[in-house]
Amino acid sequence: MKKELIIKIVSVVVFMALSVGVIIYANTDKPTYTITESSGVEYETARVLSVLEDNTTVDTETENVKKGNSELEVELLTGRYKGDVCHVTNFYSALYNVDVAKGDKLSVRIDTTGVGEYQVSIYNYNRIPLMIGLVLVFSLCL
Repeated sequence: MKKELIIKIVSVVVFMALSVGVIIYANTDKPTYTITESSGVEYETARVLSVLEDNTTVDTETENVKKGNSELEVELLTGRYKGDVCHVTNFYSALYNVDVAKGDKLSVRIDTTGVGEYQVSIYNYNRIPLMIGLVLVFSLCL
């Protein structure tokens, strides 16, 4: 019984070490972008404070996906603009369909165009907690 527990613990440690190694190796040739005070692109986490306007319709011809746009008020939760509240237009189409409500967390793209000047756009749902949870569950199942 004790030997089986040791084997499981060693397996989990080896799996985690290999996972970290693969992640580091996969990012070794990743292009680097310079982020300065007046330029750069960043991906951060934001929370929807409110849906100000909803101009969407359901398109029955394309599997009932929403089309149109909605105006959102979001608070940036991470990055150098943390705490800022921004108005963002969320565009809906057959390809981009990030449907959010008040309180949802999402990933946003921040394009800095000048000192203190930036534009925020919706990138995708915030999937980081789900990914961490799945890795933990998988690790525990070993």
